[in-house]
Amino acid sequence: MSDRRVALVTGSAGGIGAATTRELRRQGWLVAGLDRSPSPDVDLDVRVDVMDLDGMRGAFAKVCDELGPVVGLVSAAGYVEEIPLAQISSVALTSMLRTHLRAFGWWCRLAAPLMRERGGGQIVSISSELALAGGDDALHYVAAKGALLGLTRALAVEFAPDGIGVNSVAPGPTDTAMIGAGTVWRTEAYLSTLPSRGLVRPVEIARTVAFLLGGHAEVSGQVISPNAGSVL
Repeated sequence: MSDRRVALVTGSAGGIGAATTRELRRQGWLVAGLDRSPSPDVDLDVRVDVMDLDGMRGAFAKVCDELGPVVGLVSAAGYVEEIPLAQISSVALTSMLRTHLRAFGWWCRLAAPLMRERGGGQIVSISSELALAGGDDALHYVAAKGALLGLTRALAVEFAPDGIGVNSVAPGPTDTAMIGAGTVWRTEAYLSTLPSRGLVRPVEIARTVAFLLGGHAEVSGQVISPNAGSVL
């Protein structure tokens, strides 16, 4: 494989995605940031909505044309809704599954053939510690993130003969705009339960992702959960 390392990061406009693009570039990657909003600190800024499969196909082709074949894929695009089961509509459930689960599978379908031709690559999905421990008032989010772990493990098995590693990072509550000022995750009552006494920093997630992207295919089908000790 060439020394030229091209990574595609979705959800790159802010939070974990933006931190990941910065860390990867610091480590020498060429990074394409894909988001509906402008992405800072990237080599190529591509606007795309992960609900649009044709748009995703075009975005992937643009990245390969302008930066080169993708050998690192990070699927970080996502959102959370905290509503109880009785209030989750079929539209809300479908949107959550398409954004987290279907989009990751589609990016893998696009990236895997090129990685296979080049003798390998690394793929990382961003799940959540709620997929490991459960949680109330965000049931469709937890279900989507849990399904993402299942897909990650299944793809790890399918892609193993091709030298492609597929892993997941399942962060705990992270200090990003997704966790609002009035949420339970920012209260002293919650923070005092954590060994670190603080939320996970986005850069800590980014370093975990970079570790996996820089690894070898024998590290595959794994889930790493930087969560400040909320799940041990």
